Amino acid sequence: MIVLQDPRESRHALNTVNIARLGLKNCTVLPIKPGEIDSGHELLMSSLPDNAALIYPGDNAEVVASCGPVKVNGNALVFIDATWRRSKRMFLEQPVLQALPRFELGQVPCPRYTLRKSPAGNALSTLEAIVEALSCLDSPRFDQYRRLLAAMDYMIDYQAMGMGPITYIKNYR
Repeated sequence: MIVLQDPRESRHALNTVNIARLGLKNCTVLPIKPGEIDSGHELLMSSLPDNAALIYPGDNAEVVASCGPVKVNGNALVFIDATWRRSKRMFLEQPVLQALPRFELGQVPCPRYTLRKSPAGNALSTLEAIVEALSCLDSPRFDQYRRLLAAMDYMIDYQAMGMGPITYIKNYR
């Protein structure tokens, strides 16, 4: 699995990719800065394996759950970790990403990561998207992946407790 991470996200105290990186064996995080097409393009070309597949919503994306593991398994799954606006920019600026086979998650559970606003009510954090994709493709290990979400839930609860219930409800619920 490869996560293309906006450097701003790597410095964000509540980024969820750190949980994925620490909890999954084969999780590689590559910094890709929006706006630096040339250097980013070269890094992507040399870093992505031939069997890479992008998990990113869109009109041309097939739904992971309906494809089944046969079509998606064996591919190196690629995720973009950035704000929604910056992830779209990264996608549009990188022809390499646009050329990859593309899958989306389809119907997803209610997002658990409530500390940041999202453009849609069903938008998931990067960790939630990773867990959802892996759970669809490797259901026997669902409990292992669910532990990653438990770590994220703890992080969210700890942060919410620190800001107090009034601030949390006002800004994030």
